Amino acid sequence: MSELVKVPKLVEVAEKRAMEEDFHMSSARDTGQLLRALAASKPGGRLLEIGTGVGVGAGWLLDGMDPTARLITLEVHPEAAEISTEMLAGDSRVEVVHADAIEWLRAYDGPLFDLIFVDASVPKYEERALTLSRIAPGGLFVCDDVIWSASWDPAVRPSKDRVDKFRLEIFAEPDFHVLLMDWGPGVCVATRIAADVDS
Repeated sequence: MSELVKVPKLVEVAEKRAMEEDFHMSSARDTGQLLRALAASKPGGRLLEIGTGVGVGAGWLLDGMDPTARLITLEVHPEAAEISTEMLAGDSRVEVVHADAIEWLRAYDGPLFDLIFVDASVPKYEERALTLSRIAPGGLFVCDDVIWSASWDPAVRPSKDRVDKFRLEIFAEPDFHVLLMDWGPGVCVATRIAADVDS
């Protein structure tokens, strides 16, 4: 990362907390820069993060969001949810929800999201259709860790076959323009095509 890139204070604090908690799956700083830039492209937007961890990704998103944008971030593990709630308590634009993401997505009946950042396996792989259905026209689906690595935490690491399968499957989504970026852990960005746009 260039020394010219400003890392948000909240991200630095969250990264330190992640080290203290022996949590190794936070978003890389390269990914974070992209999240910040994409969040800034959605003024007044509704953003959703799936997989808060201890707040690193949320810190990047919040740094890009304008004052009227709002972020909901979901975390299934109670201890991580408690830590991230504490970490993010100073910003009224964000709500940390301790919930199973799939159950929450199935029950959600609010406005569609302008950006969903997925940092959890099931909403990215097995239940991707559900996740994509909650994105507004012109909205973004963003996920990282799309280049398999043996260094990932074995407790949450998907198989290499599953990651490779995702890379093929995502291009078959008919309602999205898809970009895979093979740097760092690998990042996918997909934009929902507006219904009235000719293909």
